[in-house]
Amino acid sequence: MKKNIPYLFPMEYEMMMVFWNSDKPLTAVDLMECRKEGSWSKNSTHPLIRTLLEKGFLEVCGTQKSGKVNSRLFVPAISMEEYLSSQVSEVYENKKSKFNIGYFMASLLGDDSANDEKIINDLEEWIKKRQNGLEDNDNHGKEN
Repeated sequence: MKKNIPYLFPMEYEMMMVFWNSDKPLTAVDLMECRKEGSWSKNSTHPLIRTLLEKGFLEVCGTQKSGKVNSRLFVPAISMEEYLSSQVSEVYENKKSKFNIGYFMASLLGDDSANDEKIINDLEEWIKKRQNGLEDNDNHGKEN
């Protein structure tokens, strides 16, 4: 069963990218240091974290002493792959959408032929895994 993952607004997505690109839990102070010029403001850091917690994108994994106070440590509860997959699936499965897989793939591949080969290899690997999964499901159904 698919998880219903909510949409991220641009500032939420930008903050999640910081988490997804980090190899360690982050505090609110860490986030303020990581933010890019022109992204979310220092005053919106805590409200954004609260929203991401409520939406289920972040979870608290502990605390860390920051000066005289304890700061909560946050980690992603949803991977970037899960999020992007859910968004593409939502568009693709929407019957009213004019989503075209060919156009989508063309935009993914773009003009960067060095990157094209990696994307094509990743897609071929994904297709093989899906086919194997479908074959496994068919075999289980025949055994019963």
